Amino acid sequence: MAQLANRYTRTKKLLGQILKEMGAIHEGMVQEALAHQRTEGGQIGQILVKLGHLDEPTLQTALARQAGLEVVDLDQVQFTPDLLGRIDANTARMFNVVPIRQEGSKLVVALSNPQNTALLDDLRFMTGGEVEGVLAPQEQVDKAVEKHYGQAQDSMRTLVDSAINATEGTPAAKSGRGGHVDLADQEAMANSPPVIKLLQYILFQAIRDRASDIHLEPFEEDFKIRYRVDGALYELESPPRHLAVSLISRVKVMSGLDIAETRLPQDGRIEMSIGGRPVDLRVSTLPTMFGESCVIRVLDRSVVSLDIEQIGLREKERELIQKLIKLPYGIVLVTGPTGSGKTTTLYSCLNHANDVGIKIITTEDPVEYELQGIVQIQVNEEIGTTYANCLRAILRQDPDMILVGEIRD
Repeated sequence: MAQLANRYTRTKKLLGQILKEMGAIHEGMVQEALAHQRTEGGQIGQILVKLGHLDEPTLQTALARQAGLEVVDLDQVQFTPDLLGRIDANTARMFNVVPIRQEGSKLVVALSNPQNTALLDDLRFMTGGEVEGVLAPQEQVDKAVEKHYGQAQDSMRTLVDSAINATEGTPAAKSGRGGHVDLADQEAMANSPPVIKLLQYILFQAIRDRASDIHLEPFEEDFKIRYRVDGALYELESPPRHLAVSLISRVKVMSGLDIAETRLPQDGRIEMSIGGRPVDLRVSTLPTMFGESCVIRVLDRSVVSLDIEQIGLREKERELIQKLIKLPYGIVLVTGPTGSGKTTTLYSCLNHANDVGIKIITTEDPVEYELQGIVQIQVNEEIGTTYANCLRAILRQDPDMILVGEIRD
């Protein structure tokens, strides 16, 4: 399935190209939208609508043509309790989808972002049946989800109780801590629907509250879940200690990590849709005295402004930085603790300096935001693509400006 999706992704046309073929826009509008995207972020289609170059129905038609999906009008759909009951409230709100019909054993759901059809695989697993996606305007999907699922969202306590029942009888539950769990039990707990729903709730709440990091921390007698919002950590209601193994194993499964390896640190990545928008999650696990600790870095591109005028700098500081990045040579070091805004500041500077007459190359680990017109290199030390090797190669690429993500020992 993933291979088919990858082949499709490589061959499908760009949205701007499809819209031009439809006669809906011209090249100047595409370039204006791309310039807007470089400073404000967002998706090209929605930017074109915001700029007044495109209406929502035309955008939906183009997106459907790009993804090969059917377009539906949710105002014409009859929603029944049985149909709505096929997907629980947390899942509907998490993925921003709504079921519209049942065709035999196949459930058809409406989604607003055709670029996130990978979520259909998660829905197939959770419902235990075939799921097909169709496309509907985002405003209609948002309205339907809020109307039919807005007041029915399960509480944290309800989801924790369900997860406790699902893991009852496992070695982790019997020990009360989660140590000495064999691989088969670990996989079973990680793939348990109640555990999946609990993790979805935790992720949804964190992203809704604009958290930059999510901490899952096992201790000797308890299990803490904390969010970092605006630099400060806030603690959620603590689930039972033995659920640490289940939840962290689920995170490792989603991020492609080895759940059997608990002695070494691991790093992974999750791409998912939260509330209908794509979110990138960077996962780091660390072995501790009482089990693995897991930290999830949240990269929500839709809420980050890369405009140097809007990142909170005082006028005097902003003018100084703008002057520095226009100098023909020199070095600028940006330092600060986790969550202080180093990456946002650097990307905003690159956006400000980005011009057709300037060659900009970055080497990063990871590449957190994609910038149009800038060459970005992902460090991969396993194959020898280190910062040092990248920097040597970059110097032979005729750059005007270089960004190095980290200075390591």
